[in-house]
Amino acid sequence: MNDLLAEARKSPGKLSFGSAGNGTSLHLAGEIFASEAKVQLLHVPYKGAAPATTDLLGGQITMMFNTVPVALPQIRGGKLLPLAVTSVKRHFSLPEVPTFAELGYKGMTVATWTGLFAPAGTPRDIVGKLTGAVERSLQDKSVIEALRLQGAEPEYMAPEAFARYVDSEITRWTGVIRALNIKPD
Repeated sequence: MNDLLAEARKSPGKLSFGSAGNGTSLHLAGEIFASEAKVQLLHVPYKGAAPATTDLLGGQITMMFNTVPVALPQIRGGKLLPLAVTSVKRHFSLPEVPTFAELGYKGMTVATWTGLFAPAGTPRDIVGKLTGAVERSLQDKSVIEALRLQGAEPEYMAPEAFARYVDSEITRWTGVIRALNIKPD
């Protein structure tokens, strides 16, 4: 990390970071990092994490923020070097990799998540059936193990709690975009 930051400071705007596209959590993580580290980085948006990862492996971009499930096979294969994780605590799949907070970047807490959504107006009984199925599946040890093998940490939230979480994420990221003056490329 120190070598990366030294190079970024020596050549402002020369080092590039790829993302899964403008406005994605991977893009915003890179912008937050540049702001926290007080460096200028060149954002290179892709149409998804896979093509960005391919170009990272091929040396067309310098770095990227990626999700653990996408990057983990390349990390395990020795093709990618993880420098830090954006989670509050070290990731269970990468216990040797420090958090950004451990490295002094307290504002670099960025979590990616996946949720199940239904169209507005979906009948409550259907929502209840879907919710019950998801909750049961996330209690199944084989499902939990399959997700963890991929580097994902399963967590169930009831619909009301998930709705509040989504609202809080919208508020947080709207603030980040405004504070960092992020514009569509």
